[in-house]
Amino acid sequence: MERKYAIIVRVTLVVLYLVFLAGSVVRMSGSGMGCPDWPKCFGHYVPPTDISQLPENYKEIYSEKRAKKIERFSSMLDAVGLKGEAEKLRNDKSLLEEQDFNAQKTWTEYVNRLLGALSGLFVLVGLILSLWFYRTNPKWFYISLFNLVVIVITAWFGAIVVATNLMPWVLTVHMLLGLVLVLSQVNLIVCVVRPKFKNKVGRGFRFLMFLSVLLMLVQILLGTQVRQNIDVIADEVGQLYRHDWINHTNIYFYIHRSFSIALVLVMLWTMYLNLKYRYNMSLLNLTFLILCIEVILGMVLNYLGMPAFAQPMHLMVGTILIGLQYYIYQRTVTK
Repeated sequence: MERKYAIIVRVTLVVLYLVFLAGSVVRMSGSGMGCPDWPKCFGHYVPPTDISQLPENYKEIYSEKRAKKIERFSSMLDAVGLKGEAEKLRNDKSLLEEQDFNAQKTWTEYVNRLLGALSGLFVLVGLILSLWFYRTNPKWFYISLFNLVVIVITAWFGAIVVATNLMPWVLTVHMLLGLVLVLSQVNLIVCVVRPKFKNKVGRGFRFLMFLSVLLMLVQILLGTQVRQNIDVIADEVGQLYRHDWINHTNIYFYIHRSFSIALVLVMLWTMYLNLKYRYNMSLLNLTFLILCIEVILGMVLNYLGMPAFAQPMHLMVGTILIGLQYYIYQRTVTK
């Protein structure tokens, strides 16, 4: 039974990464509003394939529904003291503008939602199975319960993303919640799969691994700021001038670009200590390779005019990288 549970927690992580990939493709392709409602899509569990399947006034219908959702969300923000953000939502009439129906974008968003639902199902199954081991390994249950709570909140924020017409800061919170879920699932894997196996390392090595995770988290946060800025630029400049977007970016882009140097240096120093003290952490080589791929993708975005294919790859590789860094950190213990 324990072996089956270990398989479930691993598969769950793979599905979570697929959700990240699908979400980045949705954002890159501008399909986030392919379904103007949530959890259904145009009022159906299986979305339409042609505009003839929709009422003529479908834009007005979903605009009115969005207005009500925005008011509810704004009231919630008022209640927690974020009155400024609430007023911005209420006063931004552009949030009520509906996109023209596009079957490709609708189904891209729909696949993203299906993967999200599948990930929720796997997390739920993992929680149920963890009850089997509650007496011997209660930590498995509590991590699984935490994951279920986070994925429910993430799904709710997905609804808010739609309700606010892809408001940038809401998208960022939605993505960061997904990242928390991925790291928590990595932690669960460490607890379930060979829990007693730990590499004994020096304090300096373990500190550098912690620092690399922290730096990568900051790098991802900076990346979300860059992405928010790019969204604004894309609206102002237009999709046809994608090659010129970089020239209009703000200071966050240059910090994000330069910050990668610190990350590479820390990883190089970690690899040096691994060789010097023979810790035999072979997974570090793969981690550094993925870091190099991430840096190359960043250079492609910077110097080749923000090609669309590189955007989801950049986010996906970064998410895999921080997952590996965190896994290595959790698999080590100081001597």
